[in-house]
Amino acid sequence: GSVLLSTPLAEEVLVGSMLTFSVNASDPDSHASIILYATNVPSGASFAAKPGNPATGAGEGRRPKGPAP
Repeated sequence: GSVLLSTPLAEEVLVGSMLTFSVNASDPDSHASIILYATNVPSGASFAAKPGNPATGAGEGRRPKGPAP
């Protein structure tokens, strides 16, 4: 089956502001567990996920001072 993925839209964050977001994934045609993960998470940011079907994840981070990446 096809995995249904719910992600946040693009957001701009002011320097020093906190950004939080959630991600959800499910496969209604399967009982298999889905695993969410993040790579290249910036310093000071975090992402934690709970596998399952549906799987959920949440991330947060504060935009540091300096030029935008």
